[in-house]
Amino acid sequence: MKRLVKITPVVFLLFGILFRATAQETDGETFIQNLIRNLARANWEASETGALERHLLTYEWKNLTGVDPEIVAQALSYGRERGILAPEDLAEIARELSLNMREMSRLGLQPRDMVRAAMNAVRMVTTERTVREGAQIPDLAEAFREQIRRQIAGAQQSSLRRQAQRRSAGPDKLDTWSPPTPEERASGGSSNVPSGPGKPSGPASEISDGNGGR
Repeated sequence: MKRLVKITPVVFLLFGILFRATAQETDGETFIQNLIRNLARANWEASETGALERHLLTYEWKNLTGVDPEIVAQALSYGRERGILAPEDLAEIARELSLNMREMSRLGLQPRDMVRAAMNAVRMVTTERTVREGAQIPDLAEAFREQIRRQIAGAQQSSLRRQAQRRSAGPDKLDTWSPPTPEERASGGSSNVPSGPGKPSGPASEISDGNGGR
């Protein structure tokens, strides 16, 4: 009887570890399935999503709390429109964006801030490649990682400023929005999007840099 009492906690511990591992794997599979489904809705060909899925499955997907596959799909579609066509490059962007979306969620950024940050990061990376006359960026993942972190910092500053404006404006002016500062325009950290809740309603290609460019 005593031996059974000693063994029981070990058995429960093993079951707990197995359950967590299975849940993480399921989360990753579900995320990829939802991402592919969103891309299909955006008129991606089955051959494109199939090639992308094969690359996505080579990564280990864990801790996906706060990661929205719809936002990732919008970013990938925008990158595709701007010339990022290789499935391995798109998979790297999806991976880096997912990792950084966890941080954006932890910081309390709203979905519209996440969309803006993702689009601006893609735009900056593809603009850099255009400046290089179509040359491939040696490490696309590193370039995107650097840009998305810059965008997160800008989005956090904008969010804090909006919160301060709302507190000072009072309850009757909660939806007041102010245009981006010159610093934000230069960094790409903000765009002409109202401060209402939710994601931008237009397609990814309609999100500009604030100067009419894409």
